[in-house]
Amino acid sequence: MSRPLATPRWILAIVLWISFFLRGPDALKPFGPRLPEFAFWYSTTKATMVAFLMTFFENFKIPNHRAFEAAYWIFLSGLVAFTIRRSCYYMSFKTIPPKSD
Repeated sequence: MSRPLATPRWILAIVLWISFFLRGPDALKPFGPRLPEFAFWYSTTKATMVAFLMTFFENFKIPNHRAFEAAYWIFLSGLVAFTIRRSCYYMSFKTIPPKSD
């Protein structure tokens, strides 16, 4: 009994490579990003620069009180606890948790 020359995996790989070269590099990307990478980096850089420039003006300085810090850390702790609980819930089904948009 001889082995066949082409297995279905080989055929699939050949078809994928042919479609890749015929249609270009976007052939294997079925889902496009919602926000282009350049726009993301541009808006992030702009926000960082605005925040940096705001530190030089007295009008934008907010007093940092213990109550604000406590509320911030309670919020963050709750967010982390919720995320961990949700991840553990999905791990109980041995599945990958869905990505949040």
